[in-house]
Amino acid sequence: MGRGRRSQEVAREGAVGLLEQVGHQLAAETARTRFVRVITELGNGKALTVRGRAELLDVVRDVMEPESVFAASGLVRALGPTRTPMTVEAVCTHVEALRTALCRTLDGAVDGALLERARAVHRASMAGYLAQRGGLAAEAGHLADLFREPTLQEQFDQAGRQLLLVLGMELIHRVRPTAHSV
Repeated sequence: MGRGRRSQEVAREGAVGLLEQVGHQLAAETARTRFVRVITELGNGKALTVRGRAELLDVVRDVMEPESVFAASGLVRALGPTRTPMTVEAVCTHVEALRTALCRTLDGAVDGALLERARAVHRASMAGYLAQRGGLAAEAGHLADLFREPTLQEQFDQAGRQLLLVLGMELIHRVRPTAHSV
């Protein structure tokens, strides 16, 4: 894909930031290292095959739900507000959506209509989120800082990532017409 050195650094920084958000304090160092490697590779455009999706699930589960803590109990870890819990599957879907949007955008495979649809969804969902942010922060536990009022610079920096996420969700959840569709 011809990604530059700075893009590679940004992908690694994003992987480390995600690990800080979702990693359990008892996750093994090898699991943490593998998580950063896999997420960084996906951020740099590595294809997400069926096997790659299974590996993504494994690495996220290894840092979010270390066997030493969760295996015997069978419990599933969910972080953040009860209305929007971050589970292993939710984190994997988030990563997959960002990766899909980034790759499709860089490949020139996103048309204006799809981008406009993503923009409209982003604007509507952002308005809803801003109205609920205080309540989400109160429910978020140790992730409450994610819901704090961002600075103007942070808002600017986050806008592109948020639009990419919405675009990616649209791309991975797009219902494709079947032969029986009218």
